[in-house]
Amino acid sequence: MFSLRSLSFSYPDGKRVFTNLDLDQKGSVLLCGENGSGKSTLLKLLAGLLKPQSGKLLFQERELPGRTPQSQIYYLSQNFSEDLIGITPREDLALWKLSPERIDPDLAISTFGLADICEQPVYQLSRGEQRLLSLTPAPWLMNRFWLWDEPLAGLDAANRQKVIDLIKAKIMLDRQIIISMHQTRELCPLFDHIWHLQNGCISEKS
Repeated sequence: MFSLRSLSFSYPDGKRVFTNLDLDQKGSVLLCGENGSGKSTLLKLLAGLLKPQSGKLLFQERELPGRTPQSQIYYLSQNFSEDLIGITPREDLALWKLSPERIDPDLAISTFGLADICEQPVYQLSRGEQRLLSLTPAPWLMNRFWLWDEPLAGLDAANRQKVIDLIKAKIMLDRQIIISMHQTRELCPLFDHIWHLQNGCISEKS
């Protein structure tokens, strides 16, 4: 669970996103809002990738003086390239062998049907293939808190359904998930809470 207390954040150019933001995350959350409303910024703050200018951030009821414990977080960026490090999908997945979960890249490739593209340079993959690759570790990271930014972007219908099924499984397991989405109608019934961001404020939608 995350809690924010009087949290304020501005970018170096002076653009203020949040001022004295207070919220408590309990249960699964679907994050909605227009482009530029602060959805990605909020997820990056929770993931420890951005540092607030003032206020407190608590994770699992502990105040975080520094970064969110990365071994407990599974963060997916809206920008696929930020999630992919290896030159090829096989190399990218091989890095997960070093994680506490010790993910087997061959099993991951087989599970998600990536055999035909596993040796291609990542930059040559389609947008949907890159997004699918970034989501491939998900079945092995069910124990982490998921912070996902637009996970369905670029996916075809079949892979979109695969990811929706993963989201359903995660919610059934422990509800430790916050997802930012634009097209939300099909996912709304799955979540405990729907947060709407506007003008630096968060309201709950029914």
